[in-house]
Formats: sequence, structure tokens, C-alpha cells
Amino acid sequence: MLRRRLRRPESRRKFFISRITGKGVYLIDEPEAALSPQGQLSLIYLIMSKPKDVDAQFIVATHSSIIIAITDVEILEFRDGQTSPTKYEDTEHYKITKSFLEDPKAFLKAL
Repeated sequence: MLRRRLRRPESRRKFFISRITGKGVYLIDEPEAALSPQGQLSLIYLIMSKPKDVDAQFIVATHSSIIIAITDVEILEFRDGQTSPTKYEDTEHYKITKSFLEDPKAFLKAL
């Protein structure tokens, strides 16, 4: 039943809204999997507003260059069995996305 509800992007966003309701630590694994860029921005708004409202903390595992752009957070990068803090602009996801958006044709040709 839960799997079925999460298939549509809007349902997934509503799922997060319905579950993030009170004080606590929330572990979220790849929330971008079924969300459009607009849906990811809505989720960012939800994450950024909840700590102020309900004293919540979020630990988010993501590959989304949109979601890791959340301000005033600690970004930890996992590479070769090591964990290290990093800046948004230094993440591999940011660099690849930036390179692609600057010149998609050249990027795809280089593949």
C-alpha cells in the first residue's frame, strides 16, 4: 500500500508533509527519486520551515544538486569509505550539474 501511494510525485510530497509533524530527527533517503525539480523545491521549503516550527532535525541522503543547495546546513560527502564536510560548490553533484547546464551539447558529446 505504501509503495503504491509513493509512485506519483505529488503523493510523495504529500507523504513527507504528513509524516514530518513534530519534534524529532528525520532520516530521509533520496527524497528526489520521484519528485520533479518543483517538487524538490517544495520539499526544501518544508525542510527549511519545519525546524523553526517544531524543533526538527533532518539527515538527508541525496544525489540531488537541488536538495543539497539548502542553506545553513552541514554537507557531508561520503567517498572511498571516508566522510568529510564539504561546501556545496565543491560537491561532485554541483560540479557535474553546473558543467552540464553551461553547455549540454558539449557535455553529452564528451560522454
